[in-house]
Amino acid sequence: MFIRFGRLTLLLLMILQCWLLASFPAKYLNNSAWYAFFVFILPALGITWWWITSSEDKIRRLFYVWFSYSWFGLVPMVGIVFPLTAGKLDSNQPFDSNILKLSLGITPLLLLLLLNSGADPQFRKALTELSFVMTVDIFDGNDLLHTVIDITNENVAGRFSIPKGFVSALLSFACVSFIFSPIQMIGKLFLLYQDEKMCFRCVNGGLQVFLNAAILGLRLGLFLGYKWNTSLFIFKNIIVIVARTMICLPAVRDEQARRRNSQTQQPFTRPPPTAPPASQVTDNK
Repeated sequence: MFIRFGRLTLLLLMILQCWLLASFPAKYLNNSAWYAFFVFILPALGITWWWITSSEDKIRRLFYVWFSYSWFGLVPMVGIVFPLTAGKLDSNQPFDSNILKLSLGITPLLLLLLLNSGADPQFRKALTELSFVMTVDIFDGNDLLHTVIDITNENVAGRFSIPKGFVSALLSFACVSFIFSPIQMIGKLFLLYQDEKMCFRCVNGGLQVFLNAAILGLRLGLFLGYKWNTSLFIFKNIIVIVARTMICLPAVRDEQARRRNSQTQQPFTRPPPTAPPASQVTDNK
């Protein structure tokens, strides 16, 4: 009962977040046609409903739900709403910057509900660990979007003059972090049925190192160049870079050592004897 309730809540929160995000261009551009944003989440809603009503509870369907929502719903909506409403958010309107931040805060809640609604107890521990790691990364992406909102408001008020290109880079990497999250999920969900392969684990870790290094560079640029306070998630990026590097490098060395040992321990096989040439047989006779 609790699992079914969590999944239905997940479905309703998807609809709520889409409605909130669509309301910003609809209100500020005075065009209700922007509520057609619901087209973006139709694939996710269909897959989620199929997951809820299906009699089989395969764990890989969690990936299908999150992939369809993040790639075809969340990222396109964020990529459209932010440029259209940049510099137009009014604190005296019902849909202001605080409501936009609140609507973005639904994303980690969606992820927690999804990963904790898997019915198979065999994977409960792995899903709990995955939900913690991925939720922190989603909060990191949300923090970039919050920074974009605050910088835009400060630029409009004339208190800061951060270049638009820099703000666009922050928005782009926030979307990239959301795009990357299903890849991070697949590293666990599709390989829970067997031991994780070293190559995939290292590729996944390498992508995380690259993404966190790029975001760390942007945050350091804000902090050092414009005195913008980004201290909290700067340390998160550093921790992820160090942790993933420490995991990947020993794994690569162990795999190389295992391959060398397997080559040296292969038994020597003598080639089968060959028959002497026909001329030699005739001479002996």
